Amino acid sequence: MEAIRGSVTEELAAELPGIGILWVAVQGGARPDSLGLQLELDHAADRITGATAVLANTEPVSAHYRALRAQLGMDPDTGSGTLESIVRRRLLEGGFRPNGIPGDALALATLETGVPLWALALEPAQTGDPTIVPALFLDVDKKTGAVSIFNGELPVCVLFGEPAAEAVVAKKSESYVVVALVAPGVLSEVCELAVERAAELCQST
Repeated sequence: MEAIRGSVTEELAAELPGIGILWVAVQGGARPDSLGLQLELDHAADRITGATAVLANTEPVSAHYRALRAQLGMDPDTGSGTLESIVRRRLLEGGFRPNGIPGDALALATLETGVPLWALALEPAQTGDPTIVPALFLDVDKKTGAVSIFNGELPVCVLFGEPAAEAVVAKKSESYVVVALVAPGVLSEVCELAVERAAELCQST
């Protein structure tokens, strides 16, 4: 599985040099965690302590995403899909309660790399044809003013937010894409590793 690079509008690229997205297509829909994934999550949970949670904010990769959230006018301590949110989940749950694939696959890949990830179901009606590659890019949503992931003309996910209702991966989904956000200052290779690892975990049996 090789990551494909999405695009960024010229205006956004000028405002936030280095920002980008990468994605990998995955076949199938939402399903329970594989035994292997659950065991890996259990091992990851054992390594997270209160001290780990405090230090998560200062991890080099995580720090770049915190800086990006601040640039976007967000509270750096908030956001979906972030390393910090996943660490908080572990502390609140006392471990990782199974949430199923793709969510837990994304969580583990983010824990390993620090890179925020999202899974988006892009139905044929959104792409025009199920055989056409999704046209993913970053732009500012004119309705909300937030930076969003677009598929063609449709905003499908606000950065550090939840997917739009029509882009949520469901059991009936035939396929979806795993998306990694590249923050300014973060090596593309790290983001490629994250999105490819997450896609691999999503396909695990």
